[in-house]
Amino acid sequence: MPPTLASARGVPETPEQFYERAKNALRMPPVEEWETFPFEGGIRPSALQPPLNDEKPRRGEGGVDCYACTKGPYDLIWQDEGWQLTAVGPTGLPLVLILEPKDHYDIETLPAELAVELGPLIASTCTGGSWGDRPACDS
Repeated sequence: MPPTLASARGVPETPEQFYERAKNALRMPPVEEWETFPFEGGIRPSALQPPLNDEKPRRGEGGVDCYACTKGPYDLIWQDEGWQLTAVGPTGLPLVLILEPKDHYDIETLPAELAVELGPLIASTCTGGSWGDRPACDS
């Protein structure tokens, strides 16, 4: 079996253990004190729900009714053999991009050969650069 991100280290706790540790520990940062916080008044986190015994099927599970698989060439901003880049919206934000593998993977099952491509692809996408360009934040 080829290595994946999940095989690099074990998961430190079960979903049930995480829930027990975190359910009463959710706190809001003092966002209303931030200059850039765009809302007035306080916000509170909603209660953390316990893990489900049976997760409902995700859209696209098993390749059925999959958003990514139904995208055509005019829906894609960029693609190569393993990846595709699309915009979603409207969202209220100037731009939201989704970089996704063409085959069905969760991050923990992403094959190592795709995982090593992910960082440079994200960096290139986020800076608006192309291969070999200096990042926008690099001065």
